[in-house]
Amino acid sequence: MKHGTRLLVLFVLLAVVLSGIVFAGFEYSKHSVTETQSNHVEQKPDEIAQMLEARFDGLRRTTRLWATNPAVAAHGSARQRRALRDFANQTTFDGVSVIASNGTMTAIAADLDPTTRRRLVGQEFGDRRYFREALAGQTYVSEPVSASSGHYIVTISTPIYRNGTVVGTLNAALHLQNGTFFDVVDTVANRNHGVTIRSRSGTVIYDRQPHPDTDLIAANATLQETGWTVDVQGSRRVFADELQTITYRQLGGVALVLLLVGGYGWLFYSRVLRFHEALLDGFEALKNNEYGHRIDVHAPGEWNRLASGFNETSRTLEAYERERQTREAELRRFERAVEATGHAVYITDTDGVIEYVNPAFKEITGYDAEDAIGENARILQSGEMSEEYYERMWTTILEGNVWEEELIDQRDDGQQYHAYQTVAPIPDEDGRVTAFVAIQTDITDRKQLEERLRDSIQQLRVIDRVLRHNLRNDMNVIEGFARIVEEESSGETSTYATRIRETSEKLRALTDKERKITKFLSDQPSTEPVDLAETVEAVVAAVNDRHSNADVTIRRPESETCTARATPSIGQAVEELVENAVVHSDRERPSVDVRIERDDDAARVVVADDGPGIPEMERSVLTDEAEIEPLYHGSGLGLWLVNLVVSQSDGNLTFDENEPRGSVVVIELPRD
Repeated sequence: MKHGTRLLVLFVLLAVVLSGIVFAGFEYSKHSVTETQSNHVEQKPDEIAQMLEARFDGLRRTTRLWATNPAVAAHGSARQRRALRDFANQTTFDGVSVIASNGTMTAIAADLDPTTRRRLVGQEFGDRRYFREALAGQTYVSEPVSASSGHYIVTISTPIYRNGTVVGTLNAALHLQNGTFFDVVDTVANRNHGVTIRSRSGTVIYDRQPHPDTDLIAANATLQETGWTVDVQGSRRVFADELQTITYRQLGGVALVLLLVGGYGWLFYSRVLRFHEALLDGFEALKNNEYGHRIDVHAPGEWNRLASGFNETSRTLEAYERERQTREAELRRFERAVEATGHAVYITDTDGVIEYVNPAFKEITGYDAEDAIGENARILQSGEMSEEYYERMWTTILEGNVWEEELIDQRDDGQQYHAYQTVAPIPDEDGRVTAFVAIQTDITDRKQLEERLRDSIQQLRVIDRVLRHNLRNDMNVIEGFARIVEEESSGETSTYATRIRETSEKLRALTDKERKITKFLSDQPSTEPVDLAETVEAVVAAVNDRHSNADVTIRRPESETCTARATPSIGQAVEELVENAVVHSDRERPSVDVRIERDDDAARVVVADDGPGIPEMERSVLTDEAEIEPLYHGSGLGLWLVNLVVSQSDGNLTFDENEPRGSVVVIELPRD
């Protein structure tokens, strides 16, 4: 109660003091109110101009910040269009566009119908002043332009840099009457003030008449950046009304003071301090790299706009940070991949000076990174490659093409090695070649193996000639003696001699097939276009001539060529199949049906017979479905030759059962 009394006394004393002050100052107020109100009117233009300048400064900073987004510089791309839509959605601007340095609009995001948007993209805007000013490196605020809606539009343009070069301009359009741009007028000037804002050219872009509109006091100020003029008018009649109002309010002044003293603290906290603390917390979060942090003030006026501006900046920083982290992760993955590869990778400038080598570079060339970087790639040259080779390589890569070829280089210790090298140009964003990346694969072991293989093939040819010569001579001797015994004896002796002669003939035929296989393996023929119909017809005719007791028929597409890619030996392979079907048939008159089929991707030769069929073990070994076992005995080398020829022709060889008996063998070859 004691404190209550003291508080009551304090308030009574405060009321008396304030009442005395109010009464004492009332007369003085009447004298000074006119001068005060005049000064008040004179200050309004400067205050409005300063707040508009601050608003433009914020818009310019936002535009410059978005212009640093790499996607904005990607002319005509989907990334650029997404970036412009995000810009328009996340800022107070009503539309945004990009004009390339040549004056052509490459993208626009605005509330336009698709036809208008397509018409604008690609249109020439090089004559617009805002484009020229921004292209010169300025962030320029254009003169207000009247739109068809009756609103005025201001365009803020800023240059878009890429690698230090201006590649275009980012142009953000603001409909002045659509948003809250002129809210500063209501904030600074009361409802009685008349406010007129004119552009540099004198165009009235905002006009509010004073109330009342007689006996006026006028003042003006000019915005330095845009040249706009702010005119504020106030009526002296308002001052008289205000003096009368002061008199009426004098009686309630004391009560209001008492209420204000108690409520001021709470009002200050709820309207100022609380929002101030929220902003400080938000900036502290950004300082700690907590991009994307939002503040919710739920307050009208400037605090809400400040919060919106902060949240917009935070979202922009979050998107930029996310993109930066993604790019860094991609670079780290690429670096790890290059470091881990077993191929030598090195990067040079356009003069061939080495700038980077990966760990495998040392393993292949013997040069440490410290020794190689800064040296010209000529340190790898062995002297084995001609000057013409390097001239062709440099001509190719300087034209922006990829070079791939084998070469002989030299290691750090002077030892030469074979390599398969790919050299690719690295262009910048403008397509200019700025560096080269080379990838070397050490193929020395493969080259040595190929050399040994060539030597082995040569030796195989010599052995084949010697063995075939000796075996054929010995078989001729055996066959001759067997024929003599067969003719001069009878009974079992003659039968044995006949079997010896037939076996020797088979062995001689076997050596002929072995010669074909050896020649095929040593020559390694390449594929070429082959007319299957012509080839197969010749084979069928030859077999019919040799075996008059057999029925060998051919079916082929009528009036159509059937060309496939195969080795020149494909005719031998088909002949082996047809001959094998006739010779190994257990029928008195063998029947063999040869068909030629084709579709869009492949051509097929189908050989179907009515004989005893090809043994399962033989088929499994030829199609790699089973391994050759010690007890395996093949029926001959003919099917092996067929399999080799088809494989070398990039084809497929398949076997199936014929109905009601016999075999079906299919050679499938790629179409030419």
